[in-house]
Amino acid sequence: MSYAAVADVAALEDSALWDPAVGTPSSADVTGWLTTESTVLDGQIGHMVEVPVVLADSPNFYSVLAEIVIKRVYARVTTVRYGSDAAMRETARDLRKEADAMLAHILKGATGDGVALTSGRPESPGVPIGNFGTTPTTDLGHKLTLGGDV
Repeated sequence: MSYAAVADVAALEDSALWDPAVGTPSSADVTGWLTTESTVLDGQIGHMVEVPVVLADSPNFYSVLAEIVIKRVYARVTTVRYGSDAAMRETARDLRKEADAMLAHILKGATGDGVALTSGRPESPGVPIGNFGTTPTTDLGHKLTLGGDV
């Protein structure tokens, strides 16, 4: 599951300069990065909200997550396409910093929907939203597994 599509990333670059269907990086590269970055982001916010965030349930928050993923992936595209250009390397760093700043706000409790990231119920104030009824375990292959319905 990804919070963005190749077209979202490609929209940031002049189509005369880069077409992911035929250029480098390819659509397959960008799709893989989108999936990876979305999964990483879910891991970063998963202790606060139920992931993946569903567009229909939280459209504004979803759009913030999409923007973070797009910035992170476009930073990768920029690095691949313009790796030797100092100004473009700086652009890629700035994109990552912007994405990190957006994530920092989320981790402090901000969401795009103005909804607190805790349940707010009197019987459990401050309890994170999401399914936390199971204890994570690891196997010898170092893969994180969760019991119960996740």
